[in-house]
Amino acid sequence: MARFLNCHISTIYRVINYYCCHHNVNYGHDVDRSPALDSKQIKQLDRAIQKNRSATAAELLSITNFNTTERTIQRYRLSLGYRPRKSIVKVKTNHINEQKRYQFALLHYRVRIDSYIFEDECYVGLRNTQQIV
Repeated sequence: MARFLNCHISTIYRVINYYCCHHNVNYGHDVDRSPALDSKQIKQLDRAIQKNRSATAAELLSITNFNTTERTIQRYRLSLGYRPRKSIVKVKTNHINEQKRYQFALLHYRVRIDSYIFEDECYVGLRNTQQIV
């Protein structure tokens, strides 16, 4: 048998002994990671999402107080069948602000606009980061 499997005879005996003890032929350690959330925590997360469908992963993490990351909450949210949520900065505009923006665009229509950081009295938005300063 050892010659057929191209291994040593002691390897065959080790596999047989392991099977007699464990009734399984998977020799060695389990390489899979344990899940970040158990079934009770997953149900708690599901109830929190149902109560507040538009909550972001950071909000859900603060509600549930799990010892995990926002990315893990996002993955479990997707596995539960919910759509992903991202926080989006929405600008509150009025007529005067729209006129100022239009005037600025008319004056600078030939200039590289991507070199500017836009600001008005509502907020200062950093380019490509969606962070409010």
